[in-house]
Amino acid sequence: MEAVALLLLRLGAGTLRAFAFVQPPPPAQLEAAVASLRALGALDAHEALTPLGGTLARLPLELPLAKMLLLGTLLQTPDAMLTMVAGLAAPSPLSRLQPGRDGSPHPAMLTRRRLLSPMGDAFTLLHVHDAWVEARGTGEDGRRWCRRHGMEEQRLLELLKLKRQFAKANHALPTPAPAP
Repeated sequence: MEAVALLLLRLGAGTLRAFAFVQPPPPAQLEAAVASLRALGALDAHEALTPLGGTLARLPLELPLAKMLLLGTLLQTPDAMLTMVAGLAAPSPLSRLQPGRDGSPHPAMLTRRRLLSPMGDAFTLLHVHDAWVEARGTGEDGRRWCRRHGMEEQRLLELLKLKRQFAKANHALPTPAPAP
């Protein structure tokens, strides 16, 4: 509902509560969408679209990921943030690793551990991406690296493709000024 609401406001639909929906959403759903958009900074106190909201509406992403992407640009960490956003938007490259018959951990679990971040999935995906790119850059076979670390290379290739797409979309946008 949040994405639809943001798009309607961007297209000049007036206020969400006064919009003539063909099939109106339940009031609780509309309230939750407005609250979520306010929390993201996409709507102001009068439920009008903010410059940030207008920019978020232009990105082909879930709104929290779109905001992460813009924050990466504002914080001058666009490449890392592009990687994290693409990693969160794509299927996980981490393979399911079954323990051995004797209950011992899968051998790839030991090499994967150094890539896991206590700061959460986004940072783990960043570490995985960076280590894979570095290995490929030194001439190591990407598939072999992925097998050794319990990763799926096809998912990492999808991550790279999304990263390029998001970079192109982000580059085409005006960057909103930080709120006072």
